[in-house]
Amino acid sequence: TFMGIRADAKKIVYVVDFTQSMDQDGRIEGAKRELMRSINGLPADGSFAVVIFSKQDDTSIQMPPEGQLIPATAEHKKAAAAWIAKQNTLDGSTTPSHAMRRALELQPEAIFFLTDGGFYSLDAQRMFEAVEQLNAKHAIVIHTIALHTEDGAYDLKRLADQNGGTITIPSDSSTVYFQENP
Repeated sequence: TFMGIRADAKKIVYVVDFTQSMDQDGRIEGAKRELMRSINGLPADGSFAVVIFSKQDDTSIQMPPEGQLIPATAEHKKAAAAWIAKQNTLDGSTTPSHAMRRALELQPEAIFFLTDGGFYSLDAQRMFEAVEQLNAKHAIVIHTIALHTEDGAYDLKRLADQNGGTITIPSDSSTVYFQENP
């Protein structure tokens, strides 16, 4: 599970918003904790990748090694925790199209996509084009999370609906998901 959404999949990609707005209200630290909780819960025969986005040049960053899913071994989970802990929010706006393309190219069974804001219509269009091209058969389930705000909820709902996923808009994310010891 991630942010309360369950995926019946062993190959998972997490696409997470690292814009500066995620610095507000402890969102980024909470997202990091929830990300690690979810990764630590993956079965040993699973695999995963983490892609973060928000750079001025609209590119994304994938946890090493790039271009592949990694086995969900204890060693890789520990390496993921160290990498995630080091990541800071990035300059730029909420532009997830590159991150979504990168996630789809990894051919997971499911994607968890978390953002705390809406995105520009041009980038939303690019994202939907990438999804249409790389997930034409809707074999990859895309779950979406509108964190802290309903900005972009229309696009997130459309993305989830068209790809067999679920959208969640936590009413009080900081309480529900971001407690140190829930």
